[in-house]
Amino acid sequence: MEEISKEICAFISQLSCVDPDEDIASNESLLSGQTIDSLGIIELVTHIESKYNLKMDQDDLTIENFDSVKAISNYIFAKTQS
Repeated sequence: MEEISKEICAFISQLSCVDPDEDIASNESLLSGQTIDSLGIIELVTHIESKYNLKMDQDDLTIENFDSVKAISNYIFAKTQS
């Protein structure tokens, strides 16, 4: 799951103004911390669906699943293990 977290951090760094040499804390709120905006979330969802061959249900698009790198990684891990 650490590989997933690293990959998600790298992608988010490309989308936002985060310095690519700075780590995004795994529990840092991406939304309230303004690390990523609503358009960035759409790009992130598209990336996750493509990269991990997932089709996300609208019910899965929640703050609980997408507010931090840890939450996103847990979501991807759970979906790819089922």
